[in-house]
Amino acid sequence: AISLRTMTGNAFFAGSFDQIRLLSGELFREIVDMFRSKVNNSTIVKGMYYYSGRDFTILSLLLMLDQQNGRYVDTGSALIYELHRNPGTGNFYVQVLYVDGGSPESAPEDINIQGCGSPCDLYQLLNITEKYYNITNWNQECILEPAKPCCTMN
Repeated sequence: AISLRTMTGNAFFAGSFDQIRLLSGELFREIVDMFRSKVNNSTIVKGMYYYSGRDFTILSLLLMLDQQNGRYVDTGSALIYELHRNPGTGNFYVQVLYVDGGSPESAPEDINIQGCGSPCDLYQLLNITEKYYNITNWNQECILEPAKPCCTMN
């Protein structure tokens, strides 16, 4: 059963498409860009990158992959994106693993990406998740309407 604490935290930090997109879209774009660089051999890409984030960062990255099981992201949890190449076909695919920081085993759990499976073809993953990382104009995204007065004072 999902606790009220988990439901409240999830709703507060990642309760909408826009929250997920604005919270972790840019981080996911950086991951995507590194995958593309590796595939295209366009730049020197290191073998491994590490990022540190909060529980709600991992939560929103999980939600991008349509992992809506209401999980609570414990301290020490990790999300691992691995880019692989099939030696037979030359096609690239991504395997996503989740390490639950609250689990005594800390064994990586294979994430089955909704609509793609695991492992997931790189280009299919990019297509599924593009709506989250395709932010082209931050100024436009962050425009707030001026506050309207609630009442008139005489």
